[in-house]
Amino acid sequence: MLNLLDGLYSLSDRAANFDVLDWIDPLIGSNGGGNVFAGATLPYGLAKVSADGSRVTGFSAMHDSGTGGNPSLGNFPIFPQLYPGNDLNGCKFPIGVRAMNYKKDSIKATPGYLGIILENGNDASTNPPILLDLTHLWASRQNGRMQGSGIFLPSFGAGSYVLHYCLDIAGATIADSGVWVNDRAGTEPKELYITRNAEKEIPGPGFDFDFDRLVHFAREAWKKKVAPISIDFWSAIYRTTISPQDYTDENPDWNSDEPYFDSFYCLWDMWRVQPPFLTITDPLTQSRIVQSLLDIYKHRGWLPDCIDWNLPYDAENELLEWGIEGRSGLTSWKRFKYIPYLDFNPRGFGTSSCSISRTLECAYNDFSLATLAKGLGKDTYTKYLSRAGNWQKLFKSDQKSIIIGSDSSFTDFFQPKYLNAAGNICSLFPMIFVRLISLLGGPDTFLRQLDFFHTSELADIGNEPVFLTVYMPHYAGPPGLSAKRVYDCIPSHFNSSQNSLPGNDGSGAMVSFLPFACTGLFPNPGWNVYFIIPPFFEAEYRRIHIHNTTLNGARYERNWIGHEFLTEGWMLELWLGEEGSD
Repeated sequence: MLNLLDGLYSLSDRAANFDVLDWIDPLIGSNGGGNVFAGATLPYGLAKVSADGSRVTGFSAMHDSGTGGNPSLGNFPIFPQLYPGNDLNGCKFPIGVRAMNYKKDSIKATPGYLGIILENGNDASTNPPILLDLTHLWASRQNGRMQGSGIFLPSFGAGSYVLHYCLDIAGATIADSGVWVNDRAGTEPKELYITRNAEKEIPGPGFDFDFDRLVHFAREAWKKKVAPISIDFWSAIYRTTISPQDYTDENPDWNSDEPYFDSFYCLWDMWRVQPPFLTITDPLTQSRIVQSLLDIYKHRGWLPDCIDWNLPYDAENELLEWGIEGRSGLTSWKRFKYIPYLDFNPRGFGTSSCSISRTLECAYNDFSLATLAKGLGKDTYTKYLSRAGNWQKLFKSDQKSIIIGSDSSFTDFFQPKYLNAAGNICSLFPMIFVRLISLLGGPDTFLRQLDFFHTSELADIGNEPVFLTVYMPHYAGPPGLSAKRVYDCIPSHFNSSQNSLPGNDGSGAMVSFLPFACTGLFPNPGWNVYFIIPPFFEAEYRRIHIHNTTLNGARYERNWIGHEFLTEGWMLELWLGEEGSD
């Protein structure tokens, strides 16, 4: 008994001294293809402060995470300068000239904090001159406050956006201020329009700028956010709660009492994994995200892929994910029951060449809407369920799969368009799988095709639609086949290195694969289904086959479970072995 009490005391003492933030590394995925945001922010924070560029050209407060392609945002960067001869004209103002390497071993990143030292020696503890890079500038030598605004084009997509800034400088004397004109510093003030929203929460010059207090505030916010998790993949949890960004009360287009979230750049990727995960771990925020999307539909008439694009599909699935745990408006979908090649939508959505994938996506969306309609008792259930079957109109029973000129020996695919379409496109409609497996030749053929897809290097785990193909064996075989695929992905593609993520993080979509895989549950978006596999323990762990399962002490024979398992607090117990079992 004494030994037991001593052991319990040791565990209690360890828990009291345990700081979960010590186990979170914001730099995971910052190299390679992850393109993650590695700077300082709060959960779903509007402000995301980071250094800009591999050679630092500034520090700015507006960023996205994991979008890939051309960098987005990074507006109004500030840059610390050496001050040769106390003369502003000696500072290096142009971007190409001022770009500065940072000392690789100087990086310190924790939730809510980022510190680096530039090769010129500037760090957060010094008081260098500050360059604010803008088109318009207003400055005051009296109060150290600079304000302004600008209209910007996005890094990709259509439209433009307006940003306002309000910068207070504290902790040092304002020696001089001005506007850089050509190759010299000018002193003429510029008059601008500035909205109250840009400065209403920024403290005035008399405020005591306590940096350590701000860091402590950020750390406490992150501790609260990851508190529900008690297993060691906190860095992944951290990454799932960076985006989308909560811009409530900052909606630029209409006045609303509803929450407003922005930075849905990757909603077409996010809905597959991130919203289902937030529904479990952060349901309040997920409900606010759904409210925000519905408010967009109310004012714009359709649900978006992302806030500033005109491709209105995929948001339907996120609403369903929230509902069980808009509409695209495509004229051709309603008229022909498929999307023709180079289809032009007269309602402003443009021309699309992705006829097959869009047809399958619309079928998927309609299935999701049918499921939601049924749950709400709506009579539209039958209409949407009928439309959901339109994917079969594209099925071609004698279509071969040709890979770089070689016949894969498999037939029964959708119209040929892309090299990996055979496997990837099949993941676009995970609903009536009994029918799909039958069309593909039965369970054995279905499993062989999946195996070929993953072993022939066609499957790119760095692309979110492939996630579900990892678990598709559940529909035709034992869970051990899916578990083996998961153990092939972790830790080879998902680990704790800075190069760990296999593709763009997609605002937290890519990394969301990891916590689901590690917990042994994975969602089938659009259904009240979580696939069951053994939880991931270590890469060397070999007991990945389920021999027996009980739910609340009673024998359980399904390889999936519903969301009520989580909401009702049921207990699922697995008996595992190294070899498969009937």
